Amino acid sequence: SRHRPSDKMQAQAWQIVGNALPGYPQVAKICSWIHENLQYRYGVSSSTTDALDTLPQGAARRTQSPERTVAELAWIAGEIRPRRVQMRDPVFAADRARAAAICELLIARGVSLKFNCESRPEHFDDDLLRLLWAAGAWRIKIGLESGDPALLVRLGRAPDAAAAERAIRETQRAAATCAALGLR
Repeated sequence: SRHRPSDKMQAQAWQIVGNALPGYPQVAKICSWIHENLQYRYGVSSSTTDALDTLPQGAARRTQSPERTVAELAWIAGEIRPRRVQMRDPVFAADRARAAAICELLIARGVSLKFNCESRPEHFDDDLLRLLWAAGAWRIKIGLESGDPALLVRLGRAPDAAAAERAIRETQRAAATCAALGLR
């Protein structure tokens, strides 16, 4: 695990392998358990979660608090001083209240940090885009797989053509707001 010592998962590991012989039989048991119990998909964990956070809670989306996020960003801005930071969360704005709280805290605490973020077009309204810009966003990636409504439906990204067309319009609207603000 990235953030915690592996010995903290020892009890779970022994529960999975049971009385399998050491070596390949234990590895095979773990592989089988992984294939039967875990789902790999976006939004299930983040750079701040680890196996101990994710495992007992299942496949729900978990995030850290806006306060903790801003504290980490403030530390990065003060100690590392990067030109910019990529917030690696494909659905950063899915929880609009959380994204807005992060922006408001960055502004209130005077954290000077340029950042990139990404999310689906329906997650960005014009007010949130303005708030992101004010908080230091300089690039926003708006995730839309295609401008073809039929393809969006075939990919399962929209339930029907009307929803796909709405997603395309939302992307165009969000992109226009980004351009007006000078966001890339």
